[in-house]
Amino acid sequence: MTETLRALARRHGWMALTVFLVSGLVLGGFAWRAEMQRIDAHRAEARLLAGDVAQALENRMERLMSATYLMAAFVRANGGEVTQFEQLATEMLPFYPGVTSLGLAPGGIVRYAIPLEPNRATIGFNQLADPVQSPEAFLARDTGRLTLAGPLNLVQGGLGAVGRLPVFLPHPQRQEPQFWGFAFVTIRFPDAFEGLGLESLTERGYRYELWRRHPDTGQRQVIAASEDVISGQPLKQGVGRSVKVPNGEWLLDVEPRAGWAQIGPLLIQGAFSMAFSAMLALLVWLLLARTTQKVALEHQVAQRTREIEEARQELQATLNAVPDVLFDLDADGMLHAVHTHHRTQTLYAPQHIQGRNIADFLPLDALQTIRASMADAARDGRSSGRQYPIDTPQGRQWFELSMAAKAASAADSTSATPARFIALARDITARKQAELQYHLAAQFFAGSSEGFVITDAQQRIIQINPAFTAITGYPEEAVMGQKPSILSSGRHDRTFYEAMWRSIRQTGHWEGEIWNRRRNGEEYPEWLSISRIQDGSGQTTHYVAIFSDISRRLEQEARIRDLAYYDNLTGLANRTLLRDRVQHDLSMARRYDKPLSLLFIDLDHFKHVNDSLGHQVGDQLLVEVARRIRSLVREQDTVARLGGDEFVAVLPETGAEGAAHAATVLLKTLGQPYDLGTQELTVTPSIGIALYPNDGSDFETLYRCADTAMYRAKQEGRNRHAFFTQEMQALAMRRLQLENALRRAIERGEMCLHYQPQISLCNGSLIGVEALLRWNHPTLGAISPAEFIPVAEHTGQIVTIGEWVLRQACVQLQQWRQAGLPSMVVAVNLSAAQFRQPDLVQRVAQALADSGLPAEWLELELTESTAMHDPQAAIATVDALRALGVHLSLDDFGTGYSSLNHLKRFQIGKLKIDQSFVRGLPDDAEDAGIVETIIQMARSLGLKTVAEGVETEAQRAFLQQRGCDQMQGYLLARPLPAKDFESWWRARFSPEG
Repeated sequence: MTETLRALARRHGWMALTVFLVSGLVLGGFAWRAEMQRIDAHRAEARLLAGDVAQALENRMERLMSATYLMAAFVRANGGEVTQFEQLATEMLPFYPGVTSLGLAPGGIVRYAIPLEPNRATIGFNQLADPVQSPEAFLARDTGRLTLAGPLNLVQGGLGAVGRLPVFLPHPQRQEPQFWGFAFVTIRFPDAFEGLGLESLTERGYRYELWRRHPDTGQRQVIAASEDVISGQPLKQGVGRSVKVPNGEWLLDVEPRAGWAQIGPLLIQGAFSMAFSAMLALLVWLLLARTTQKVALEHQVAQRTREIEEARQELQATLNAVPDVLFDLDADGMLHAVHTHHRTQTLYAPQHIQGRNIADFLPLDALQTIRASMADAARDGRSSGRQYPIDTPQGRQWFELSMAAKAASAADSTSATPARFIALARDITARKQAELQYHLAAQFFAGSSEGFVITDAQQRIIQINPAFTAITGYPEEAVMGQKPSILSSGRHDRTFYEAMWRSIRQTGHWEGEIWNRRRNGEEYPEWLSISRIQDGSGQTTHYVAIFSDISRRLEQEARIRDLAYYDNLTGLANRTLLRDRVQHDLSMARRYDKPLSLLFIDLDHFKHVNDSLGHQVGDQLLVEVARRIRSLVREQDTVARLGGDEFVAVLPETGAEGAAHAATVLLKTLGQPYDLGTQELTVTPSIGIALYPNDGSDFETLYRCADTAMYRAKQEGRNRHAFFTQEMQALAMRRLQLENALRRAIERGEMCLHYQPQISLCNGSLIGVEALLRWNHPTLGAISPAEFIPVAEHTGQIVTIGEWVLRQACVQLQQWRQAGLPSMVVAVNLSAAQFRQPDLVQRVAQALADSGLPAEWLELELTESTAMHDPQAAIATVDALRALGVHLSLDDFGTGYSSLNHLKRFQIGKLKIDQSFVRGLPDDAEDAGIVETIIQMARSLGLKTVAEGVETEAQRAFLQQRGCDQMQGYLLARPLPAKDFESWWRARFSPEG
């Protein structure tokens, strides 16, 4: 029996063991499969998150690198010449946040970098010679493509990357374009990645590494990484996404900080599987044991008792594996037992709180939540779902409470002992953070300015955000279940969409510019990005599209092009576009052996319009002039405004005869009256003409020659045209030479003053001297004032020169006074530009104060044209000068058109008779009559008269007889240097002489 029972027991045992093993394997398999599916889902989520960040990186790099195309276009538009680049780059830089500098590297050598100060060290850096940067610089040059090189140590300091776009210019002899250099953009790490989501990877519990393989050496280069990776903990099983950058590829790898597998839940599931299998095996074994005898039953009862104890122990082990904190407390809040397997999960050590009331250590919010849960459990038997926070030094921790009323024993059923409760507190801090992240993501989805649309695998729309409606005009109810093709504008053909979907199928992504149509029928451009979402098995589940309306960006780009190539006021081409078109026309003229004419058009006396009627009327006039010029030229001709009142017309396939005809028509048309609202104006042009190939073979030469011819037209009387000649070239070179030399003539001591005496015709006494400017150049020799004064007036240098003359004359006269020479007046000429200076009176007062000369010994000479340009303003200036105490005279009287009324109001002291009238005395009756009339008129107005240019005794006698007060001229003395004048005075007037 015993052996039979033993055999039967063994048989039953094997059967139970079989049940245990089979159920354990089945349940374990299910647990393992569930864990693998969770890991796969986690990997897919990480891959999607990495894809979002990779997409943001690609967009950011493409946006930052786009600046190189505009700079390259700028270089090509200027034919390789870099002018006004600082202004263009400074205006561009704010549109590219993340870019530390913009620059140009002709021949690969950095010559221009904006902003300059922090990038000064890069000037002169040879990108093709540097051993670190040259491989990728050559890659950019040889492929002709924009190339992002980095990470690398920047010359200006720090780690970053450089985007280079090679610039090629047409070669004059070869068909292949010529390499000019690079337009480049410098970005610094990690500044360029700000706001792209790399920080959110760490916040969401991921480690990441952004890296690339060097295209030349194959070496792995880390661009950015989370802190633990940088500190030496490399990724082990990261999932990655590629980041497409210009002419290269980066890789972004991510993995959870805690690893993919979660051992705790897997162990719990294994423990539960083992317990269930054991209980199932035990049940089978007990059922089989019922067929045994009483002895066997007793034996099995004893065995089951042992197994129950084992099960209890296993249940205890399972309880120990539960991650939640377990409390046993009564209705008053007294803790009778505290259990946790992981001590780090409780904020308080169990031995410190067991036996205490929860009111002694829990915050008020947590205490109230537990009291409410106990009330629910006392009423309903259980309570779950209540949450409470506890603030710790590491931050706020959240817990979710589950509570059940503990059944009272028979002994306690009539006892007054308070009810007992079993409570589980689960740490849900991570879940709260995930909910917050989800909430933020939902807010981003709803509040983003970019349109979002999500479709199912059949491309039916299942979700949109408000920005979608704002951009397209379609409300949510109108698009749900529809396909995105309802937005199609019809601009793109079937080939376009086939290529788009081919890219999505092959790479899982497509982005680009596309035209769509709003609900109201309006077409608009958008930047569209489409990504495919797959499940763990690789099957497509959804498509996500993100788009933004780029109408405004395209308008801004068009505005930038207009600013770069067109005049704001008239809409005509500016100098940059003009140079580009002339170069094109010249290349065609050379290829087909055709002539070309360039006309330089300048309005006569346009400044008078601005000065008298204001700049608004002047601008209206310029717009009308531009319209008339444009209406007279052909479609292939180019008309440009270079600034102010200067226009240029380029006439391809037009020789001298055609240019003359065009100039004649322009003179006639532009000379017609202009009706500008309340004003009717008439202005005339002066036109200079240069011809290709006789006068030049490039734009700058033709432009310079036409400009010179225009000035000749003005010198010949204005309102006419003139062709360029070699004589003009010589005069222009002379004028340019004088202009350059004049800029530093005073600084180099080449200027000096000569003094011509003025005497009284009544008694021959010395009245004063006139200060006359002389220029003696070391190589050009003595230069006549009649030649250099007009140049100084044209360039505006006459103001500086005039102030120098005034100061020198005051200093010299004061020195003579201190040396014992008699009191006399020094006369200084004022130019028209000087006289119109708003601070003229202050400058004169300062010159007198600095020299110490009393104001009554200074005489300022004005010309008729200067005084009569704006009589009211001139009278105010004269009054202010007279208030200083200086004398004033009117020079070259009789050569202009003075108003006697204004002449009377000027309150000047002298009229100077121009030497052109004195030269014919006394034989020329007309000159004699004019001079006599001037003397009589001056006497009637109470003015003195001074005759200039007296060279003969007969002229002197005539003037003396007619009552002229003073004279100066060669008869008395030539203009003399200061030392020679002293000798002249001592020889003629000094008692010692």
